[in-house]
Amino acid sequence: MLSNFSASGVSPFMLPLRKVIMAHRLSPFSIEFFLAVFLVALTAPQLDAPTVQANDGTGLDKVTWSGTIRIDSQHHNNQSSSSSSSTDTSTVKTTAVSEYQVEGLPHDASLGWFSRDVRVQVRSHEVLTSESVDKEGYFDRNSQTIYDGSGTTTADVHLILRGEGGTGKDTCWLETGPIGQGDNGEPGTKAIDYPGAEHDWGWERAHSVDETRHYDVTRNVSETIQPLDVRMEIPCATDARSLVGTKETENSNGWVERVTYDLRQEGEAQTEVELVPPDGYEQWMPQGDKDEKTIGNDIDVGIVAHAKGDPSLKPPKKVLKYTITLEDTSQEKGVDCNWPDPDRATTDYDMKIDPDNGWIKVPDDKGQSAETKQEGLTEFRVTINSYDWGGYAKLKVVAELEGGQSVVAHVRGHSDQVFLAIPQDDNNNHIADWWEHFFDLKNTDPSADDDDFPQGDGDKGDSIALYDEYRGFHIGGKHDRLSPELKDLFIVDQDGLGAGVYPQTTMVQVHLLKTTEWSYKEGARNVVLVTGNSHYIDVYALYLKNDVLENGVVGDTVGGPSVPRDIERVKISTSTIRRGYQANVVDDEIASTIAHELGHGTNVKHHGDAPPDYSTGDVRCKLPDGSFRNFLCNEWPRDAKKRAVGPGVLADECYVVAARGGAYSGNDQCFMRYDSANYYENPNGNCQWQNGGKTVHGYPYGEDPPGMTMCRSGKGTGVNDPSNPNNKAGDASPSRGDCIHKFCMKNSAHSAPVP
Repeated sequence: MLSNFSASGVSPFMLPLRKVIMAHRLSPFSIEFFLAVFLVALTAPQLDAPTVQANDGTGLDKVTWSGTIRIDSQHHNNQSSSSSSSTDTSTVKTTAVSEYQVEGLPHDASLGWFSRDVRVQVRSHEVLTSESVDKEGYFDRNSQTIYDGSGTTTADVHLILRGEGGTGKDTCWLETGPIGQGDNGEPGTKAIDYPGAEHDWGWERAHSVDETRHYDVTRNVSETIQPLDVRMEIPCATDARSLVGTKETENSNGWVERVTYDLRQEGEAQTEVELVPPDGYEQWMPQGDKDEKTIGNDIDVGIVAHAKGDPSLKPPKKVLKYTITLEDTSQEKGVDCNWPDPDRATTDYDMKIDPDNGWIKVPDDKGQSAETKQEGLTEFRVTINSYDWGGYAKLKVVAELEGGQSVVAHVRGHSDQVFLAIPQDDNNNHIADWWEHFFDLKNTDPSADDDDFPQGDGDKGDSIALYDEYRGFHIGGKHDRLSPELKDLFIVDQDGLGAGVYPQTTMVQVHLLKTTEWSYKEGARNVVLVTGNSHYIDVYALYLKNDVLENGVVGDTVGGPSVPRDIERVKISTSTIRRGYQANVVDDEIASTIAHELGHGTNVKHHGDAPPDYSTGDVRCKLPDGSFRNFLCNEWPRDAKKRAVGPGVLADECYVVAARGGAYSGNDQCFMRYDSANYYENPNGNCQWQNGGKTVHGYPYGEDPPGMTMCRSGKGTGVNDPSNPNNKAGDASPSRGDCIHKFCMKNSAHSAPVP
């Protein structure tokens, strides 16, 4: 577009530099020559060269401009100068014609009507004469140069309607000549070589001798002529279909220029209606609120009608009415996957047209259609309200024109898209593209479950579908979208126990739910359902409860070890832990016990089983002074801090013995290892007891600190290091240990255990 000048300050045409120089017969080495160059550059209109773009076929259908633009330029100038020695008289006569033949001038929405390489017929006749006479009679010199010829070349033509580029409301801007630059950087107009003849004649006499020399010389010359160009305003109406007229101007240098133009519009304009997304459309994602009746967020969409290909032109036919509809609108239950409770959740439309809009009327509270209230609208906006964190819809607009025609709106910049997806969803999977791009997802199937961090047992996924992770959950009283890259675990934390050291050790994303953020699944082993409002994969939470357990048991995972689908309850007896452990380790022991049971709830097993661990009855120990002491079951009640090995313990088996490769074996820092028994086997031990009819020797177990991490192998460490002859339980059982690579939340990766 034109810039950096005002209409009132532009010369009606730009005087070619060659004409300035030749009109005054300036030497190319004189100070006058450089002054002329400066003045031409100073007085020429300053234009930002437009970027020349090829017409892509999106312009006004079948509408072009054709005709002629003729520029006649004349100059006649007599000049005389006197000095002490001579009188110099110069006469310059110039006539030049450039006629632009315009055919099918195409339209470009960004530049108006614009065409490169328009055919130009150029005719030029130039006569330049001069005579110099010395008043003392020493010389009389004459010169005449005549250029006469015609030719054809090409140039650019640019026509702007409706007062753009600094012109007035009732004027158009016409521009020809070197408007843009060609692909090779050369001016858009091609110059022509004109033939000519130069004739010099006269006489001169030398001062020193009385001798007169006469001369008469003719020689052929050639001059490169560039077509005349024009930049000027011409009167026109806003909806002008023909531009015919003549405009004559004269500048201070004696040049008279007459521009005759006859341009006519051909074809019939069509109406185009566009859907204009707002700034930030690509990043917009839907939101919900406390219920299906409350707006979460909204998005404004512009509707614009205009002449096809040019948003600045009004539509050729009046729009009588716009019909706005939402299609394929989602009706997800609730506002996210677990809120509100499925018993209260509804399946209202998740996107609705906002009725609080003076331009439209919405007939019902479904909000899926609307119509404009008045005729002749060319631009207005509609607001689409969102009521769900995973909502989606497609906006469609149809304009009814005078004459009974209808035009379906398309998305601006995408003539083949007659729906605007809300949110942007080019792959039609009902997930906002921005969310997918943020995580650089390769698999965008809404049912995909490809979370791969942390690795765990190597099974990808956490039993949460991609769409559900995008739609999100109510967690601890607020909404949260999940990551499709990170594995997630839900826990209903009824008593505020927390997740212990499980999250920081495994790197699993643990989410603690309130008791109101899950629903009951009838007939399931684990009835704690987190996706009651979803239609993809069932997602189960572990139900964590502070409970009182019998026989000194501090934790129990009912249904484990297995994946969350199979876990009925996770029980922690904090009261038993507080009674049985020293105060300085109680908190760590609780955190370790919670993590241990959550490990079972995600399919992690002990380092070993019972057997080889077992329970025994009375124990006899040799004391340091050489005496013996009997520890009798009927005198020594079960210590509240000792964990039961399992069901079937007899009444006279009151002491727990850690055996090699059992639950007490392996890495002594792993929270999946048991850390508190009564005795452990060792042939050099000072105690003895019976097991299976045989006498076994061993030592009192003592106190081990609670495990606060997960092991990466089954090798015994610390108190279980096999290199120590008095180690307690040695390496873990084969295929056990390496717990960091055993957890799994993928329900489908493991068969449900037999009840």
